[in-house]
Amino acid sequence: MKKIKILFLSTIIITIAFCSCSRDDYDLEPSTFVPDPVNSDLPEYSELGYNTFGAYFGRKPFVSNNSEVPLKIIIKNDTLNLQFTGIFYDDDKKTKAVLNFAFIGVIPYSYENLDVLADKKYNLTDTACIVTIKYEEYQEVFKIIEGRFEILKVQNLVIDNIASKAILSGKFQFQTYIDNDPTTISNGRFDVTVGYENFFSIR
Repeated sequence: MKKIKILFLSTIIITIAFCSCSRDDYDLEPSTFVPDPVNSDLPEYSELGYNTFGAYFGRKPFVSNNSEVPLKIIIKNDTLNLQFTGIFYDDDKKTKAVLNFAFIGVIPYSYENLDVLADKKYNLTDTACIVTIKYEEYQEVFKIIEGRFEILKVQNLVIDNIASKAILSGKFQFQTYIDNDPTTISNGRFDVTVGYENFFSIR
């Protein structure tokens, strides 16, 4: 009976050790695109660190890909910048684009304390919010008609009692003008990991 207990405990310890090593070795950097069951051009909303984002500009998708870091968090002075980089699909043309949300206010000073952003909801018409897009030679600061940006969940990945990365998940949508034409950016969602590689504090 004693041998059985020892064997059982040994099995549990080995399993835990294996799982810990697997989590440590698991590379969260590549994007895992799981199509949304309704809007298949976009990744489905998830909270698993798939490193994806997507939104519709009118009817044209803007999504992450494996060639670009999907999100960079850039802290500059008192401003938090969430910089999404991906591909804008316009008919048969693919264009690299950068969509940036800038928020003045609550500032996480490292990726280890991104949990200060959990459940944050931003009204994009607020003067403390600035939304810009840049692609090719085009750059524009959006005049927001209506919109919101929500960070629904922040998860810290802890390895050996040290915060290794964080997972940010949330949604966004807004109405604005593109070339003076009212346009809706809809179904925005993101599930991205943040760590040393893509968190920048610039003073």
